[in-house]
Amino acid sequence: MEILLTINKAYVKAAATTIYSISKKTKRIINFYVSYWDSEILSSEDKKILKKACKKNNLIFLPIKFLNAFKKIDCNIFNKTILLRIVALQSLPNSIERAIYIDSDIILKRNIESLFNKDLSTHTICGAEELYSNTHARIKKLNITDNIYLNSGFLLVNIPRYKKEYYNFINFIIKNSYHSFEYPDQDLFNMYFDLKKCTFENIMYAPYVPWSDEKDSYIYHYIGYIKPWNIKYQGLKYGNKYWKMAIKFFGINHYLRWIYSNIKRRIIYFSHNN
Repeated sequence: MEILLTINKAYVKAAATTIYSISKKTKRIINFYVSYWDSEILSSEDKKILKKACKKNNLIFLPIKFLNAFKKIDCNIFNKTILLRIVALQSLPNSIERAIYIDSDIILKRNIESLFNKDLSTHTICGAEELYSNTHARIKKLNITDNIYLNSGFLLVNIPRYKKEYYNFINFIIKNSYHSFEYPDQDLFNMYFDLKKCTFENIMYAPYVPWSDEKDSYIYHYIGYIKPWNIKYQGLKYGNKYWKMAIKFFGINHYLRWIYSNIKRRIIYFSHNN
């Protein structure tokens, strides 16, 4: 089973927690591909942490050269790392028939092997459908005709189909680079793969998001800009689910250091704002 993650240096520990949760919940041998812009310098310690998280599985590092085509894209509040998955999927070995792309703000609730085997014979990508109250308006604004808007944080990808579409996809991105997107990578995926995508039923639980259902879900996805490891994260119940997994991998001292650093940052924040 092939799984792709894209990271920057700031997300090494988060990615390690995601990889560890997958390794812990999955029985099959996994080839993890961890991709990053080649301008990022991952230290030997960073790589050691990621390798340890893989347990018995394989880890392949995939540095990618930044595309000039992406320079004009306005990534809104996000880092340009969000665009990396577009290129990294193309850079996977030609021998791979399908792969799961997964964000580094996800932990597994249960085994995802059955999702990996979903029929993709007539589609390029498959993911979890977003159903916010404004999703229909976004679909209309983006001229999406299949009325499906996927969250791009967890995607099953037909790799041969994706590689065949890749250069047309890049040209499409260049033509639309002058637009201002709320979620640039996600909007571009949904626009370009219109009529070429399908959905998983209820695979994702996004804490405190009204359209997701925890009961039969496979993953916890901490969508949004504020993550469980950020100082402003408010969701104690589901934040603790993340930290329970992180503590199993890193140990309790990692959690205590995080608490200490948060207290320190809060003191600095309030001292500058009062």
